[in-house]
Amino acid sequence: MARCRIHIPEGFDARKSYPLLVGLHGYGGSADEFGGIWKFMQGKELIYVALEAPYPFPPSGRVRGSHYSWSFPDQNPDLGKLADPLIADTVEAVVRQISQRYSLKGVYLFGFSQGAVYAYYCLSQTPELYQGVIAFGGHLPLKGATSPFREEELARAKGVKVFIAHGRQDPVADFQEAVLARDDLKRLGFDVTFSEFPGGHSIPPSVLSKALLWMEGL
Repeated sequence: MARCRIHIPEGFDARKSYPLLVGLHGYGGSADEFGGIWKFMQGKELIYVALEAPYPFPPSGRVRGSHYSWSFPDQNPDLGKLADPLIADTVEAVVRQISQRYSLKGVYLFGFSQGAVYAYYCLSQTPELYQGVIAFGGHLPLKGATSPFREEELARAKGVKVFIAHGRQDPVADFQEAVLARDDLKRLGFDVTFSEFPGGHSIPPSVLSKALLWMEGL
């Protein structure tokens, strides 16, 4: 199984079923770092697994520790297109393995920044696996020669609801990219909840709580 951090709720009862929230960190993140968000999920009846992207890159300058990317580290777009399906396969394999260990009632993707892009991508590849997607600070690159997306594949997933959250002053992923993602998904038939907040490239705890309440209502 891919390296990950698994968090179970306080008072976990093996006789009960729990929703599974699969976290995909941003570029340069890690399972340890994204797993730390669990502290903002206290009291929630869910299982949270923070996955680690497969491609490491060395620290530079003042940046220390281990950092990972979901994108294949090569300038050749053809190699990237070959590698991207392996990400969806890996996420699916993790979900399958966790479902053998715990009783689940629904699987949800939660991506931040680059992880949000790959949450959309995983949805397009195995839509039958997921009940919802939460995307913070991301975008949906449907156009362009290097895009891994095919609209007809993504449209197959239109029965899966999406929650998009984005800071209006985001300096990394422009706010209008989130607006475009919302509009493209709606055009393809998706039910999209859109939440904008004052601030930048982040996951504010109050907005995360809003997203988790949305998830509970599905």
